[in-house]
Amino acid sequence: MRRAMVSGVAALVLMAPVAGCTSSDGSSDSAREAAASGTQSPSGAASDAETSAAPSASSAPAAADGTNVEACRDGSCQILVTGPLTVPLDGAYLGDISLSLENDLLAYEAAPAPGSSLGGSIGVGCAVLIRVHGTGGRSSSGCGPNATFPADVKGVVLRASQGSGGVIADIGTMR
Repeated sequence: MRRAMVSGVAALVLMAPVAGCTSSDGSSDSAREAAASGTQSPSGAASDAETSAAPSASSAPAAADGTNVEACRDGSCQILVTGPLTVPLDGAYLGDISLSLENDLLAYEAAPAPGSSLGGSIGVGCAVLIRVHGTGGRSSSGCGPNATFPADVKGVVLRASQGSGGVIADIGTMR
């Protein structure tokens, strides 16, 4: 059974608890320190929080597409990640995305253009929007209620939620 990707800001609001998001650009160091002390970053964004509040795996839902990465070829899927894997996408913005688990985080890496690489990691309850432009790309992330993206932005959205036996990666293409 497959879940359809619903576009729009309302579909991208995550109601899951804040679990932590990081990016590969190293800009989240001060936010991690603030999260550890119980304060928010100056921007107020919870996207760089480094705390973990995931529900237990025994009560967690199953991924709609199980572990079938081929279900992602149409640009919309929900798969269970238990280890490293390469997920083929529809090619509208990315040809594929590599996913893995690093501690309690869902790590991702993509090549938005030949010779470029974009990656980072997100925690349960967080999302990242990967945008492709020109010869590269960029990403924006958020957690909980801050995990919204403008409806007119184009790219691939990756959301993480606790799954039974791993982390569920909910992948969708915003067109």
